[in-house]
Amino acid sequence: ILLSLITNSLDIEKKFYTVLFLSVLLGSLVGFLIWNWHPAKIFLGDVGSIPIGFIFGWVVFELSNYGLWHVSILLPMYYFLDASITLIYRIIKKEKIFIAHKTHFYQKATKNLKHSTIVISISLLNILLIGLSIFGLVNPDMRNVYISLGIFFTLITIYIFHKAFERKY
Repeated sequence: ILLSLITNSLDIEKKFYTVLFLSVLLGSLVGFLIWNWHPAKIFLGDVGSIPIGFIFGWVVFELSNYGLWHVSILLPMYYFLDASITLIYRIIKKEKIFIAHKTHFYQKATKNLKHSTIVISISLLNILLIGLSIFGLVNPDMRNVYISLGIFFTLITIYIFHKAFERKY
């Protein structure tokens, strides 16, 4: 929401509707988070998470269409890198990639970390990625540096999750 407010890439009408739509979505998700926090009273499941994923994908493409390509790279960075590294690893191990698994880094980290710790870690990383996106809007010449920093911090988070999985008590 903040990204579309501070950029001049959008005309006023498009900016208003984009901010309105994202505000309603954000409010809904925050409201749902209260009910879905462990132990969950309501579970979203695939029926809810798949449409949210499609909406998030649409937002990322729209941001790219608005000329905010660095934002469309930074915002989904954790999810993209976790999924990509996991997929490459499964292909190398010759595992069937279309069969359900629990080998994403955040899933493996649940072996030794609390669910809330993992969610908070990814949330803090996402706040950092949003901050890097905003810095890229303010200082466009540094966008590649901010993307590199985003990759670095995301890989650090993935590495921490991997080490938490390997840790033996």
